Amino acid sequence: MDDIKSAREIAREKVKELGVATEEERLEWKYVPEGEALAGRYLREESNLVTELGKYEEKAARYVAKGATGILVRNIGLPRSDDERKTNRRAMDGLKILKQDKAGMENVYSKIRRIFDHYAGQGEEQREQGYQALKADFENKMKQAMQQQLGTLGGMKIDVERQPKFQEEWRRMQLQMDASYNTYLNEGLPPGPIASPSLSSIQAVIYPAQTYFYFFRAACDGSGRHSFATTFEEHVANACP
Repeated sequence: MDDIKSAREIAREKVKELGVATEEERLEWKYVPEGEALAGRYLREESNLVTELGKYEEKAARYVAKGATGILVRNIGLPRSDDERKTNRRAMDGLKILKQDKAGMENVYSKIRRIFDHYAGQGEEQREQGYQALKADFENKMKQAMQQQLGTLGGMKIDVERQPKFQEEWRRMQLQMDASYNTYLNEGLPPGPIASPSLSSIQAVIYPAQTYFYFFRAACDGSGRHSFATTFEEHVANACP
């Protein structure tokens, strides 16, 4: 039991190994978290950045601004709702206050606004088309499965939108479509898995359907579905005109 060290003892040993912290390091450790907290209050409209920064001496204010900048940048994201659009505007306004290069920041914002405008316009159309195509595909599959089991649908209506598998697949599609925009908003690799497969996709690989199909290609009707074929001749016949 004598060999067990407390967290404080371990911390002291680490500090001793690293040596005495410089003044700049102590300032950063102290004031960056204060800047992060300030940015949170600013985004909630509970504080004024200019007024709060004016309370610090110049050296400390630099690290407060650094902490606030990191939080504001992380809060700029795709405008999926009115609340997110409001947060984006406030975060960008806050960065204008913190950054010296106002012209450079405005240039960056104009690019971000174009991305957001595309997301809200053409992107929304693409999401709607993708949703309807996925819905139609699920409806066809469910109808085929029910006909095989029951022989006839008898006027039965199928509400695929309430099916967990449909909802799971739609969430996956949304993430994929949003990822194409996030690559423009984040430097380097995207902040998360790239093309992470859904559970149903993994299960389909582990337990593949037993069929006689050897060929497939995208359907020509733009539905997002595929045409399957057993022979190469059938595959060629499925080609778009």
